Amino acid sequence: MKEVQILVVDDYPELRESLSDILAGENRRVFMAEDGLDALRVIEENDIKVVISDIMMPNMDGVELLRKIKERPLSPHVLLISGFSQYTRQQVIEAGGIDLIDKPVQINELMRTIDELIAA
Repeated sequence: MKEVQILVVDDYPELRESLSDILAGENRRVFMAEDGLDALRVIEENDIKVVISDIMMPNMDGVELLRKIKERPLSPHVLLISGFSQYTRQQVIEAGGIDLIDKPVQINELMRTIDELIAA
């Protein structure tokens, strides 16, 4: 099976690293970015299949990142996560995202969603 590349974007290093550790595994390579600008660079340089991004970040919020990603041909799937957000799940989906997942993240739910996206 081909290796799947996943990008975790969050401005809190502890959350970014713990989520990356959980997601890393057989046939999954995880990249990390600290904000939307860094994420766009990682996407440009790699074949990212799934992006998991916080919404509330400096420089570029997660929804703006989602919109910039969706401007690209063959863009990755994007899941947004947030503890509190001015955006609704419907707004995220209308912008091209797969879902808006509430913090604290339910790891089983996140893994199931990622597995479904990878299989598609």
